[in-house]
Amino acid sequence: MRSTRRDFLRYSSTAAAGFAIAAMSQSALFGAQQNGIVPLLSVGYAPELPRTSVRLSNASRILSPDPTFLSRDVRVSIRGGRRAEKVRKDQGGVAVDVISASGNAIFFWSANRFDAGRSGSIVLQTGATNGVSFSVKNLAAKTESILTLGLLSRSDPRLRRGVYVVAVRENPADAAPDWSRFDLVRDGDHFVIPNAPVSHAILSVDYAG
Repeated sequence: MRSTRRDFLRYSSTAAAGFAIAAMSQSALFGAQQNGIVPLLSVGYAPELPRTSVRLSNASRILSPDPTFLSRDVRVSIRGGRRAEKVRKDQGGVAVDVISASGNAIFFWSANRFDAGRSGSIVLQTGATNGVSFSVKNLAAKTESILTLGLLSRSDPRLRRGVYVVAVRENPADAAPDWSRFDLVRDGDHFVIPNAPVSHAILSVDYAG
């Protein structure tokens, strides 16, 4: 795949050994919603990574985007994430991938019955007012949702520096959590959400450089 400056990605030297990123067409793998399971449940938010713990909020309550990202590259990093306890050993899994400006999904984070990605970082341009987009996937159902952290006032959620928790639906009974009832807790060099009822990825967003 040819890259333009808009697609240019710089891989952080802090990414864990073995952290591999590959590009592929979204339509090649997740071209159709086969069984009606919409993967994206909801998005939680905290303004910064805590030293110990911090109460989350619902990302829809972010009042305004950060206009600094109009002229600054953005660094997105994996800070944690796991499958829900009730499906931990089931086949399938979940994934959250970055979408490049050309529309390709860049493998970024996933969790299955064997393991969950815990670290990795990527730097990219937001591109005018487009913000940053992610492909949220239910791997068993082969379904996909698109999540965009936008730079427009009407965007939902809006793009700011901070921590975003992406909740992923694995079965039809999963309900969107009220993130204001949960804490983001530091656990060594990564972060967890005790008693989180659904599968989720924890991402931090910051200025690059």
